[in-house]
Amino acid sequence: AWLGINYHLIDHPEVNVLGFMEGALTEQRKSMVYGKTVVLGTTFYRSMDPLVLSLTTAYQHHFKDDQELSKDHISGVLMLNPQVSFAANDQITLSSGLTWHYLAVDRYSHQLNNASALNMSTAATTTSLNLGLAYLYSPQTTLMLRNHFDVSGRGGAEIGVSVQMRL
Repeated sequence: AWLGINYHLIDHPEVNVLGFMEGALTEQRKSMVYGKTVVLGTTFYRSMDPLVLSLTTAYQHHFKDDQELSKDHISGVLMLNPQVSFAANDQITLSSGLTWHYLAVDRYSHQLNNASALNMSTAATTTSLNLGLAYLYSPQTTLMLRNHFDVSGRGGAEIGVSVQMRL
């Protein structure tokens, strides 16, 4: 479960900018952990009815937990996400784009005195194709369905559903 907030930083006829911050309330790693991941980012977008062009940049930081003392740990992720969205009507928006991730991986080894030492840092990149659908349920509530299909990197797919509420 995640909780986030966004703020409209720049409102201009040419380009708009949103800033956002999100935090993981709970995550399933080796065991359940609480409050160990934070994301900060910006979204630049331009609306040309019925299209919206956007670019999201973000940095995600993963704090270590006690279960990760002697293994690889993804400490940070840099993300770039260009996207095109199409407003099919006043309630439905379709979107597609790419997401590129740069992952910083710290490799730890277990010492004799039960302390962990950083052996080396490595990096990896992944790219995924994104498809999404947003449905305006009410003026305050938007339901979103998204798919991420990896095209390079670790392989696999992810399907997610989220609810965005305006307060």
